[in-house]
Amino acid sequence: MSFEPQRLNLGLIGAHSDRLVLRAPLPGDAVDLFDAARHPAFNEHLMWSAPDDLNVVAQRLQRVIDRARAGVCAAFSAVERASGRWVALFRFEPREQATWAELGLWSHPAFWRAGHGEELTRLAIEQAFSRTSLEAVVACARPQHQVSIRLLERCGLEPIGIAPRAHEDGHHVPLMQMLLTRTRWAWLRTESVAGWPPEPAEVAMAPASALAPQDRTH
Repeated sequence: MSFEPQRLNLGLIGAHSDRLVLRAPLPGDAVDLFDAARHPAFNEHLMWSAPDDLNVVAQRLQRVIDRARAGVCAAFSAVERASGRWVALFRFEPREQATWAELGLWSHPAFWRAGHGEELTRLAIEQAFSRTSLEAVVACARPQHQVSIRLLERCGLEPIGIAPRAHEDGHHVPLMQMLLTRTRWAWLRTESVAGWPPEPAEVAMAPASALAPQDRTH
């Protein structure tokens, strides 16, 4: 069987971890996504240039929403269970291989370095393999973006090589490709492999006083 984004969307909406709950992405999430894009580090490793207008982000997000509704991809927003604050936009996109999907994550810098990205990625992978017939998930990151690569490795993905990809501005960027097969996922989930499934997050959330004013989006 092939990638089933509509089935995955249905399974993911409402799924939750200790700190996060998943819901359908909304046009209003563009405000939080634009706020995230105001941080230089957020744009540094992405395949698009920093937007200078909220409408640009709103149009981009609407394209993601439309693709998900059309059954082309699976997409959802992650929000804090306690506060409802928007944390990230997560997607599963189709690949050339019919039974593979590529994951992508845009997370707000206000939630960096507190384990939210790993918590979300593990939750999404668990749901993807549990609810669909996917044989593998893949992710791509710039080789110099070691934080992203280490996060993916902690979630079970392994590097399989570097390949170029077109940047929206027209040039090509080398990306590290990371892979997690269903077979490896099943092995990681056995009792003989420590750390999977993950234990409840024990990382304290960043205190509100540590956030810059523009990070307080709710």
